[in-house]
Amino acid sequence: MPPISIIIPCYNYAAYIGETLASIEGEIGKEDEVIIIDDGSTDQTQDIVGKWIEGKPSFSYYSQENSGPAAARNAGLDQAKNPYAYLLDADDRPLPGRLNVLKQTADAHPEAAMIIGGHMTFDASGKEKTHPVGSLSVDREKNFVAYAIKKDFGIANGGCVLIKTGIARKYRYPEQLHVSEDICFYSWVLANHPCVTFDEIILKVRKHENSLRHRVDLYEKVVGVLPEVLFASKHMPSDFRKYQEAFEQHLLLSLFRAQFNARKKKEARATYLQALREKPALILDWSYFSKFVRTLFS
Repeated sequence: MPPISIIIPCYNYAAYIGETLASIEGEIGKEDEVIIIDDGSTDQTQDIVGKWIEGKPSFSYYSQENSGPAAARNAGLDQAKNPYAYLLDADDRPLPGRLNVLKQTADAHPEAAMIIGGHMTFDASGKEKTHPVGSLSVDREKNFVAYAIKKDFGIANGGCVLIKTGIARKYRYPEQLHVSEDICFYSWVLANHPCVTFDEIILKVRKHENSLRHRVDLYEKVVGVLPEVLFASKHMPSDFRKYQEAFEQHLLLSLFRAQFNARKKKEARATYLQALREKPALILDWSYFSKFVRTLFS
């Protein structure tokens, strides 16, 4: 099985980083390496990591000025020595034995740029939900549309993916984005390379209030920037740029749903009306229209 570089970006996750490191300690092979990139944490992350990795030569720790998650992931990729990279968020953890499943699948599919498994979410109450990833086509355009436009499947940020390190370095995470940077990264890889998926659940994703996944304010800032970053890139095949309008519409609806769930009623109404102006037929979609009505009367 191929050796892998496990890259763990972290920022003020002292409450979780020890559990994440413990989840992989017994899973790594002799040639595997673990690279921890501290993105300028101001909590006890450095102390916890320092004590945890002491005497463990496979683990290394690097600290940088706070530059955002994309920059931290890219810094880890720059340090990686192995042919495959596994980018694990500091508050998530792979399930036992699943790193070997990813390695075995990579061995079986040497042509694949990415090996993608499913994930599950869990919260402080213990509530869990599984998210299998489904299968991909040999048609890269269909795969791109299924992921970026139709949202037929999601990719939990890095921890359910094994990617060839050279491919990851070629595309890199767009550092001007502090959320949704993974959408661009995975879209570019899917649009240009063969990838493989399987339904086995690889990762447990922790849901908590401090997660960037729940920072609605950050999503509000990237809505107007993300489509241009994605579609204007040299990595996007020119004939795929016809999907930019559809992507922008789905992005607005995702933001509306996030604002609605965060009880930001005024902002949610404005976002829905903007989406409706761009796509009037949206009014026929009851799932969104009913939420809009609730922002008027609740």
